[in-house]
Amino acid sequence: MTGTAARRLAALLWFVGVATYLAALPLRVRNGTGFSWNDLTESFAFFAVGTVGLVVARHRPGNALGWIYLAIWAWSASGFGFASEYGRWATVTHPGAPVGTLAVWLGNWIWVPIFGSLLTFPFLLFPE
Repeated sequence: MTGTAARRLAALLWFVGVATYLAALPLRVRNGTGFSWNDLTESFAFFAVGTVGLVVARHRPGNALGWIYLAIWAWSASGFGFASEYGRWATVTHPGAPVGTLAVWLGNWIWVPIFGSLLTFPFLLFPE
């Protein structure tokens, strides 16, 4: 992959994460769940992981750690952010909406690959 294509892909993955978090905000308001301190710090932490991944992937496209961080950011935004809120909306606020059960399941289990990757690969790849 050329440097320009890698930079564009890195920016695209980062923007996918931002877009899915922003898409979850109206659902969160509609669900009436509000924002707790835990939600804000968790969102900030994953945003920081994604931003570090963006910087590393844009400047060193061959470094796997940047791509792993970007994947974790996009995956957490779609799972923790959007799927959880859509699942709540589709099963509680607006029962009968399509794929609500699948979204709830995804929102509940998405943390396993995210934290497995976040706690494994950086320690294996960091010195390089």
